[in-house]
Amino acid sequence: MEPLPLTRRLTQSIRDFIGRFFHAMREEDLGGIAAQMTYYFMLALFPTLILMVWVLDLLPLKGDMAAAVGRSFHGVSKELGTLIQRYIEEFAKRQPSGGLLLWIFAALWAASRGISGARKGLDRVFRPERRRNFAKLRAFDLLTTLLAILFVGLAQFLMLGGQQLARFVVNLVGLEERYAIAWSFVRWPLVLSLLLLGVVMAYRYLPSRKLPFRYLFYGAVPTVLGWLALGAGFRIWLRNLGNFDKIYGSLTSFFLLMFFLWLVSLCLLIGGQTAYVMAADEGEEGEVSDLDGEE
Repeated sequence: MEPLPLTRRLTQSIRDFIGRFFHAMREEDLGGIAAQMTYYFMLALFPTLILMVWVLDLLPLKGDMAAAVGRSFHGVSKELGTLIQRYIEEFAKRQPSGGLLLWIFAALWAASRGISGARKGLDRVFRPERRRNFAKLRAFDLLTTLLAILFVGLAQFLMLGGQQLARFVVNLVGLEERYAIAWSFVRWPLVLSLLLLGVVMAYRYLPSRKLPFRYLFYGAVPTVLGWLALGAGFRIWLRNLGNFDKIYGSLTSFFLLMFFLWLVSLCLLIGGQTAYVMAADEGEEGEVSDLDGEE
C-alpha cells in the first residue's frame, strides 16, 4: 500500500533534517569544539564547586555540604565522586588565608572560564556574523557565572535538602505529613524543569545569535535527555567495560573526568545544533546581539 501523502512528506522532512543535521555536525567539527569546551570546563569545575558549596553553606541545611556535593557525583562514577569529594572536603578544611571576598572573586573569575568556553562553543554552532567586544564579554561571563552558580545551587538545594525543606514548611504551616512525602516525588520533576530552563537560557544568552525561544526548547530537550542517558550509560559502561585502572593507573579519575566533561559538552552542542538547523530550515536564524564590537 502506498503511504499517504502526508506521511510521505513527513518522512521526507525528517530524512532531510537528519541529513542536514549530520552535515552540519561534520562541517562544524562538534567533537573538536567539545574538546575545547572540556579544557575550559576543567579549569572552571573545581572553582565552581567551591562557590556552590559556599552558597549551600549559607542555607539552613543540616549536614556537611562539601561532602554532600561530592557524593552527588558518585551516581555517575565512584572514581569521579571520590576525586571531587576529596578535593572539596580538603578545601573546606583549609580555606585560603586572606579576605573572604578576595578568594570568592578569584574562584568566580576562574569559574567564569567555563561560561566562556560554552559561549565560544555555542557561537561556533550558531554561526555569528561578527566578533564580540572582549571587555563586555568578560563582565557578561562573570555575571552569568554568578547567576549560573545560584541557579545550580538552587537545584542542588532541592535535591540535597528538599526533604528538610518540605518538613520545615509542613511544620511551619501545620500541614499533614503526607504533604512532605508528596514533595519527595515532586522535587525531581521540578529539578528537571529547572535543568531544562537553564539549558534554554544558555542557548538564548550565551551565543551572539538570538534564536526564537521555541527552537531553543527543541534543542534543550535532546540535551537534557542526552545528559540523563549519559549518566545512566556511563555507570553501565564503567561497570561492565571500564577497566581503566590497568591502563591509566592513578590517572584513571582524571581521564574519566575529562571524558565525562567532553560528553557533557558534546550533548550541549548537539542540542544547540538541533535548534539552529530547525530555525534555519524555517528561515528564522535570529538576530546578532548588541555585545558585538568592531573587527
